[in-house]
Amino acid sequence: MSADGFGVHPALLDACLHAIGVGEGGEGGSARLPFAWSGVSFHAVGATSVRLKLTFTGESVALEVADEEGRPVATVGSLVLREVSADRLAAAASAFHESLFQVDWMRLAGASGDGAVPGDVTVVRTEPGVDAGAVRSAVHRALEALHSEPGRVVFVTRGAVALPGEDVTDLAGAAVWGLVRSAQSEDPGRFVLVDVDAEGDVDAAVASALASGSPRSWSVRASRMGLDLPALRVLKTRSRPRLTSPLRARCWCRVPVARWAACSPGTWCRRTGCGVCCW
Repeated sequence: MSADGFGVHPALLDACLHAIGVGEGGEGGSARLPFAWSGVSFHAVGATSVRLKLTFTGESVALEVADEEGRPVATVGSLVLREVSADRLAAAASAFHESLFQVDWMRLAGASGDGAVPGDVTVVRTEPGVDAGAVRSAVHRALEALHSEPGRVVFVTRGAVALPGEDVTDLAGAAVWGLVRSAQSEDPGRFVLVDVDAEGDVDAAVASALASGSPRSWSVRASRMGLDLPALRVLKTRSRPRLTSPLRARCWCRVPVARWAACSPGTWCRRTGCGVCCW
């Protein structure tokens, strides 16, 4: 496998973690899962295969990763493990198994600010854009702010998300939302996303989001109506959703494999009277 662009290839690291389960498992009917990392160091890059030494100490394990010649690749001073029962894992897996989800918006009640942004908060405004260059520039600027700006950082976009009945107009801002939402999961409470509508006041929107004091307001859509928060909800259906068979559509027909192999895109079909059945 190619290791370009990685300190340690994710597949190799994953294989090392699987070895932990072989080395020392939990009690009967349970598993020990990675919980907290500390003392992680990289010593070399580019390894395509590795050797692993595990040292178990109580609830943690130390990892020493070396290449085939025995040269150090990476070390982990301590990886704390937490024991989880098989029943709990099964319950977590089945709670929303095969569920469909949708994003709903809910109004944040009582959110208001005096329009003043605290002095210890950095506000990063994203330049709107729809082409690839604008997206790349916005994401790079946001990534730099994530790494370099101290304290709390608020990323402001305009039209990057859409309420029901609206359209996303800022693709660069939408990409920034995706990046920062990932960073929020790693450092909760430090990064805030505020999307403002076409007529919204940026300072007032930021002040209101910060004044709410709610973890739910880390990502908000601000308008003259107030602040709306995105929430992931299970989509309830009366019956198990099914895909409609394309054979019911006029421009589709069942074709034997041998005939399909010789069929080129756009071939005219006498039966359906169209030229797309062989795409």
